[in-house]
Amino acid sequence: MRPIHQSYGDGGGYEYALDAANSAAKHLQAILAELPVTSPLAHDTGILAKFVRAAQRNLSQRRPQISQTNF
Repeated sequence: MRPIHQSYGDGGGYEYALDAANSAAKHLQAILAELPVTSPLAHDTGILAKFVRAAQRNLSQRRPQISQTNF
């Protein structure tokens, strides 16, 4: 994972946000697997998981373009 203080311009902010969303999705999936379906926490965790999946989709659609320069 990249440090939180990297600027968005160098792509670090994007990579950090994507890593965070992916990590959150994995954690939420593990939590959902442990909670009984009837638990109010399972419902709330499911809602949060939907938001995280939406963030992952948005980030993947906004992937920064890497410029092709010759050195």
